[in-house]
Amino acid sequence: MNINLIDKQSRMVKNPCNFEEKVAFLMDYSHVMKKNRNNILASGIKMGCTRNLKLHSGEQIQWQMLQDCYTWDKKNALQIHRKLTNDHLYPSQQSKMRTHLAEDILDEEMLHLFLEYQSTLGENGIILNGPIKLLQQTSKLVRIFRDRRPVMYFHGSKNGGKVYRNSPYHHRPKIAV
Repeated sequence: MNINLIDKQSRMVKNPCNFEEKVAFLMDYSHVMKKNRNNILASGIKMGCTRNLKLHSGEQIQWQMLQDCYTWDKKNALQIHRKLTNDHLYPSQQSKMRTHLAEDILDEEMLHLFLEYQSTLGENGIILNGPIKLLQQTSKLVRIFRDRRPVMYFHGSKNGGKVYRNSPYHHRPKIAV
C-alpha cells in the first residue's frame, strides 16, 4: 500500500477505505508509556540518576518524589493506590520490562494519590506540582488507550478535543471521554 502522509508532524494519512477521513499512526502505546516511566526513573539528583527532568514551567520531576509518595501511602491503614508494590517503585531489570507496571505508575490512581499526598505537605506540597502536572496528562492517555469501547469519532481542537465512544448501553447517547 502506498502511504502518503498528509502532515508529517501529526503522522496523518488518508484512510484507504474512505478518502474523506484521516487515519493517525501511533507507536506501540504500552512501550511508549514504559519509556516515559523509565525516563522518570532515571531522573533525580541521587547517585545513578542520569537526568533531571523539568517541565517547561520549571517544575522538577524526580523518581524520589514517586518513592516518597509510595512510602507515605504504605503507612496509611487504607492505601489509596492499592496496586502499587515495591516492583513498581524499586524495579529490577525484569520488572522494568513489564509494561503494566509503568501504566500503574502513570494512571489516575497515582494522580489521586499524589494529590492526597500533596495536601498533607501543606505549603511544602508545591514541590509536587511537576509530577502532578505530568500525571494529569499521562492518566488521560492510560484511560483513553485502556478503554475497550471502540472510538466512534474525535471532535474538537488539539487542546480541548473529546473522544466519543459507543456506550455499552444502546439506549444511551455516545459518551465523551
